[in-house]
Order: sequence, then structure tokens, then C-alpha cells
Amino acid sequence: MAKVDPDLVGAMKKASLTPCATSGQRDVLNEFLEEHRKSRHNRARLARQDLRGKTQQATIDQLKSAMAEQQRKMAQYKSILKEQAAQIQKVSATRK
Repeated sequence: MAKVDPDLVGAMKKASLTPCATSGQRDVLNEFLEEHRKSRHNRARLARQDLRGKTQQATIDQLKSAMAEQQRKMAQYKSILKEQAAQIQKVSATRK
């Protein structure tokens, strides 16, 4: 571990006791804290948006799956209707 220069420590203590330095340090600290708060707020907002996006994607996937199932069933019903129409045609032709 490096040794601390006592002259530097003394100068730092003297500098931090002056009203001008304290005011400037306070301003810098307040600015830092404000930016940190904004950063935390933005990260939380992005996390919520990410969660919302994942939820929406899951809903989209479910809807796509449901739509594909409905299309499959419609194709089956169409096939059944064609068969029934052909049977009706046969019955109608034999009665004439």
C-alpha cells in the first residue's frame, strides 16, 4: 500500500475548510447526486419498459399461436364443407 504524503493531506484539509471550496464542493456533490438520481430513474424506467416489451412479445406469440390454430381449424372445416357439398350433390343427382 502506498504511503500518504502528509503535506498533501494538510493541503487538502486546509482547502476543504475554506468557505469557497466548501461551497464549490457542495455544488459539485449536489450536481453529482442529481445526475445519479436521474440515472437511477432512467435505469428503472428502462427496466420497466423491457419488462413491458417482454410481456407484449409473449402476448404477440400467444396470439400468433391462436391464429395459426384457428386457421388450421378453418381449413379442416372448409374440407368438411366441401365433402358435405359433394354428398349433397350426389343425393340431389340421384333424386332427379
